[in-house]
Amino acid sequence: MPINYQLSRINIKSWRGIDAFEVDLRPGFPNVLIGANNAGKTAVLDAIALALASPAFGGQWSPDQEDFYCDQRGNRSAEFTIQVLFAAGDETGYPAVRGVGKPISVRGVQVRGTLKEGRAKHQRTLLDENLQPILIAPRTALSAVDKVKWKNHGVSWMQYYARLDEISDHVPEVWLFRPREIDASLYVWKRGPIARLSRLLARRFLNDKWSIDRDDGKNRPMPETLYRAYEFFREAVEKFPFWREDMKPKLEEVIARYVGTQAQVDLRPDVQLFEEWIAQQLSISLATDPAGVLTPLNSMGDGWQSVLRLAALEALSQYETEMKDRVVLLIEEPETHLHPHLRRKFRKVLAELSKNGWVVVYATHSPEMVSFDADQVITRLVRVGGTLASNSIHTDRIAAPAKLQSKLDERGAHDFLFSTGTVFVEGRDDGFACRATFDNTGVDIDGRSISITQCNAVSVIPAFAAIAKDLGIRWCALTDEDRLPNGTINPKTEAERRKIQALQGKNDVQVQWPVALEACLGIAAPHKAQPDLIEPLLAHKDWRTTHPHYHATVASIAAWIDPALHI
Repeated sequence: MPINYQLSRINIKSWRGIDAFEVDLRPGFPNVLIGANNAGKTAVLDAIALALASPAFGGQWSPDQEDFYCDQRGNRSAEFTIQVLFAAGDETGYPAVRGVGKPISVRGVQVRGTLKEGRAKHQRTLLDENLQPILIAPRTALSAVDKVKWKNHGVSWMQYYARLDEISDHVPEVWLFRPREIDASLYVWKRGPIARLSRLLARRFLNDKWSIDRDDGKNRPMPETLYRAYEFFREAVEKFPFWREDMKPKLEEVIARYVGTQAQVDLRPDVQLFEEWIAQQLSISLATDPAGVLTPLNSMGDGWQSVLRLAALEALSQYETEMKDRVVLLIEEPETHLHPHLRRKFRKVLAELSKNGWVVVYATHSPEMVSFDADQVITRLVRVGGTLASNSIHTDRIAAPAKLQSKLDERGAHDFLFSTGTVFVEGRDDGFACRATFDNTGVDIDGRSISITQCNAVSVIPAFAAIAKDLGIRWCALTDEDRLPNGTINPKTEAERRKIQALQGKNDVQVQWPVALEACLGIAAPHKAQPDLIEPLLAHKDWRTTHPHYHATVASIAAWIDPALHI
């Protein structure tokens, strides 16, 4: 059976600002990390990259004491562990290692760092089915007699921990893209979408059967003609008079004086280097309009490079061969330098890459990079005191009304995910009235990271409240009292409020407009409380006394935001 496994889970303990963190990597679902600055999103991406030996860390990386978790009392952990776990359909789907004895299937990789007497070090090992480091013996154990007899002959029995490079052929390529390294994510370190497209071009250029129709009417079969030209080039280099009669003998004479024997120097251009040269030629130039001047990729601004990275990733998603070669794509703030439309496009491209088999994890501050209507695992990280709390939702388990509202209001329905608290309102007019009042009274809801989220109907609020509850976001639900002509409350509205109440936590509240927003502001039927009517009423200096029910309702929302607020 072929090796066919997936990355399934990340476990992190005592790494940088993270005391403990776990998240499942669900196949086909991009993993979206959200949270405030310094919540730990970057540390999670770095942990995954470190465990899988991303080039971003380099071969000589070593930890320092800041890589070990420190609590609020200043107690620094003496150890950190990072585990990336694997999942496969059966045992033969996992990579395996073997010393003396039976093969051992590899169920994950672990990085363990230790800090002792100010000295930090780390070790990367493979894990067995019990998630313990795999010990391998390269030769059989010696008997007690033989240990004494041969102790000076270097044939003692030994064990060592299995290393990642022992399964290197089966470890996915890891790309870690940071906002400050847009160029690196394109063509530096022989990684990234441009490098992969370039290698694909070079392979196809030298392996496909194709031909060129020349101006002289002759047809040249390719790549045979290329290889013949390559052989001719090699022969020409060796027979070039300046090389053969001048430089070559001089080099051989000088080198021979240093090494003490006769030296021989040859120029033999290698076909592999030829392929690499072709790959390097895809240093894309771009013009912003047909009459523009072509600009080399590395001379472009960060904005254009961000667009090109998006385009290259989308192009890769269309090549089945490139999707089979798994990649772990880790991106910090993919929205950087992109306007909202392209952010949403980037989100869709990342979803397609994940659907095709890549592992995609990104950290974002942008609502455009989140969608309830697409397959995503959204994990919210929150720092509480000195510890990290995290909660996740799977968008395919979100109630249908929230998914529909996400589709209807793609630009704003996800804003509350990035807030410290959110006010769920039924309609646009309710949201406008609240914002206008807070602006007029100096309540800076943006500075406090408070969102006002339009749900479009009271029946949608329970679905949004459920999402907020799962992610640990406090909420306030604002609804119309919704009295019928006979003075009773609409039973459908009462039913929805009972659903909302069932989701309430200790920090959540429900608030109602007495009767409706129009009644609170004295707007008579058939008129609705639209912004052009609301604004002058709330701008009047006596709005508090003129509209006491409105004032009391909004004041209760302000008190929920902060008990010290009095509007």
